[in-house]
Amino acid sequence: MNILFFDIDGTLIDSGGAGRLAMESALLAEFGITVSDRHVPYAGRTDAAIIGDLLRAHELDVTPENIKRFLVAYLGHLPVCLTQRQGQALPGVRLLLEALQGRSDVLLGLLTGNVEAGATNKLSHFGLNHFFQCGGFADNLVERNDVARAARQRAEQYLGREIDETITLWVIGDTPHDVTCGRAIGARVLAVATGSHSVDQLKTAEPDHVVSDLTDTDQLLALWVK
Repeated sequence: MNILFFDIDGTLIDSGGAGRLAMESALLAEFGITVSDRHVPYAGRTDAAIIGDLLRAHELDVTPENIKRFLVAYLGHLPVCLTQRQGQALPGVRLLLEALQGRSDVLLGLLTGNVEAGATNKLSHFGLNHFFQCGGFADNLVERNDVARAARQRAEQYLGREIDETITLWVIGDTPHDVTCGRAIGARVLAVATGSHSVDQLKTAEPDHVVSDLTDTDQLLALWVK
């Protein structure tokens, strides 16, 4: 059996920057602050890490109360931002998930830096949420490796058994962070260059496989389906 943990942003979907816009809108609406030119990286990171950096960059205290205020405002703005930005499911994604859906030898999961409500919102907007049976999300988790461990634990709970040598874990993502967190749980990694990193940049992180996108369904099925 193969358990496939998919990243969301840059791997399954291109939200057109809706997540970033929703966070900037949350900062303005909740704290009255317009995002400055200070650079806060988003790609491959958890919502908690990004929110913490945004608060610090604008000299706001990173307290549980401020994080909660920010997160509630972010989730409130996200649906409108998704509609405004008119993103898309990335090439090949829907066809691949349809080919994998319902197979007894494959479990489809998520491993994402999004909080669960944000992940559900994004995937539902693009009609993809129903494909996934379990996942690891960034609710109360800052480090991506901890999200990976949560994803593995949820998969075990879903299966009702421990993951052993009869099960192969895979992480599919578009950043070096996906490679790193995949290794943290003993997973193989397929890196896909549909996000902010090129094929050559992803190769330096030493994933097991690198593809330019997920359009070659037969090639990918050969990795996971016997």
